[in-house]
Amino acid sequence: SILLSIGVSNKSWEVMYLGRFVFGLGAESLCVAQSTITSDWFEGKDIAFAMGIGLSISRLGSIFNNITSPKVANSRGGIQSAFWIGPVLTFSSLFAAALIIFVDRRAIKKLKKRGGDVASTELTEALLEDDDAPVRNENNNPCSESD
Repeated sequence: SILLSIGVSNKSWEVMYLGRFVFGLGAESLCVAQSTITSDWFEGKDIAFAMGIGLSISRLGSIFNNITSPKVANSRGGIQSAFWIGPVLTFSSLFAAALIIFVDRRAIKKLKKRGGDVASTELTEALLEDDDAPVRNENNNPCSESD
């Protein structure tokens, strides 16, 4: 995204093509990672719904881009300013991904602490439980750290 914006700012087709190529490589990796995370957090029919929501949001992002980019280009200094919104949104997405990784690791750590399996229902329950609550076994009885 940054390479594409640099290419647009410098009117260099080569840099624009390189930017789109690199962006495309990252986008495919992102799709695989998103599917993996979604399948960790959801199961059964919920996976299809969650993946559908993710796909719908990405399509809404495309629509938002198609509406706002011409407005920005016409009112804020040309096409270059419209293209520079992309890197800003990309870094916002990077921040959101780091937050998801943090939340996911925290839930897995809680789940392992209580001796559970990393299944989606238990993963969500582990994330939502109180940190100060006693650790419980599979029969929902409090247990000590040595159990």
